[in-house]
Amino acid sequence: MDEEILSGTQRKLEREWYVVFSPTDTKVKRWWHRFIPDENMRHVWAFTQEGNRVVFFNRLCTHLHFEVHDSFTVDTAVQCLRDLYQGYSILKVTTSIPVDETSVRYRGALYCVTVVKDLLGITSWSITPSQLYRYLLNNLNATKVL
Repeated sequence: MDEEILSGTQRKLEREWYVVFSPTDTKVKRWWHRFIPDENMRHVWAFTQEGNRVVFFNRLCTHLHFEVHDSFTVDTAVQCLRDLYQGYSILKVTTSIPVDETSVRYRGALYCVTVVKDLLGITSWSITPSQLYRYLLNNLNATKVL
């Protein structure tokens, strides 16, 4: 859930995210998969709790997929991923993003890693899901959920 924190004169938005790292569907090979050596982490997406709903953000090949599930908890979402899919890894990350409408940031190409970095409000040189996974563990004190 969002929580505004006042630190001095700067407002910050605190949110808990669940970042999902998934392997490739073996039936669907994309041209860029040859540049991502870790077959267990070829895609990344995220979800968060918003009141009594869970909101999913997933950058797919053709569009940004956004889903809202009412009366759903993050625990239920994690349990579903654990039961239905093998090879998924989930990290729990708490971020505190400055609320500053005047800042402009170059975001680069729009693909799964950059979308998740924007959602988390982080700047890193991570370009593959496995690099983002290591960055979150080493720099943001993420905890492994699955």
